[in-house]
Amino acid sequence: MSPQNPLVSVYITTFNRRLLLERALNSVLSQTYTNIEILIIDDASTDGTKEYIDKNFNDSRIQYFLLSKNKGACHARNSGINHSSIFIFKK
Repeated sequence: MSPQNPLVSVYITTFNRRLLLERALNSVLSQTYTNIEILIIDDASTDGTKEYIDKNFNDSRIQYFLLSKNKGACHARNSGINHSSIFIFKK
């Protein structure tokens, strides 16, 4: 990573919104800036989100995290921040 091309972390939280997730992922993947990591934080979806991502999105920049229990949007967002490679407060 260089100062001219810094890594950008994009986290996307989801809960049983597979079709909206597809739209969000396609939007991020269509950007011209490519030094990104995409963190999908699934707040315990039951609609086959993981299988859908695995089948339709083959991109090494995408990381999928399934939360074991639905804890709400704030918890999912915090989880995304904590999984980011550029999170500066990691221990």
